[in-house]
Amino acid sequence: MKRRALSGLVALEGPGRKERAATRSMASPAQFGNGEANRVSGALMTELEVAERLRVSLACLRRWRLERRGPRFLKVGSLVRYPAAELDHWINSLPAGGTPATTAAAHQRAR
Repeated sequence: MKRRALSGLVALEGPGRKERAATRSMASPAQFGNGEANRVSGALMTELEVAERLRVSLACLRRWRLERRGPRFLKVGSLVRYPAAELDHWINSLPAGGTPATTAAAHQRAR
C-alpha cells in the first residue's frame, strides 16, 4: 500500500473498506450446499443499476426491499446486490395488463 498525504493527514491507498468486506464475504461455490452455488452464479447488479433498469428511484427500490415487495437480493457484507437472473424472474412474474389483439377481437365479436 502506498501512503499519500491529504492536507496534513496520511491516508493509505488500496482497497476500500467495502471492497475488502466484499472480498472476505465472497464464498466459493464449493462452500455452498444444496445447490446454493446456482443462486449466486451470473452477474450481480448494484442498487443503482437495478433502479435505473426499472426506472424507479433508489429510495423506492430500498423501500420495496424493506417491505419485501421487490426483487430478491443478496447481502455481500454491507453491500446489497441483485442477481440479474432473479431480477429477470421477478419482472416476468409481475402481472401484465391488457389483452392480446386476437383475444380482444374475439371478445368484441361475442358481444
